[in-house]
Amino acid sequence: MAKKIYYMNGNGLLLTRMDIIGHSRNDINKITIDVKRLFEMTDEELMSYRNVGPKYLAKINAIREELKKLLFEVKS
Repeated sequence: MAKKIYYMNGNGLLLTRMDIIGHSRNDINKITIDVKRLFEMTDEELMSYRNVGPKYLAKINAIREELKKLLFEVKS
């Protein structure tokens, strides 16, 4: 299987720096998202990282809400 290269934008690089996004231990071609860490980190913990301000925090909170809708809410 050919090696795939995924290019991340600034948002992806920041999430990588926070250990929320990373490469799989078993297969370098796969990217993993630590959903538990994403949901459990508080706003204060996120703001402690470099280059994370109120604007980026709003993006992360929007991502959290969208993931909650996709993963946990069931439409009847």
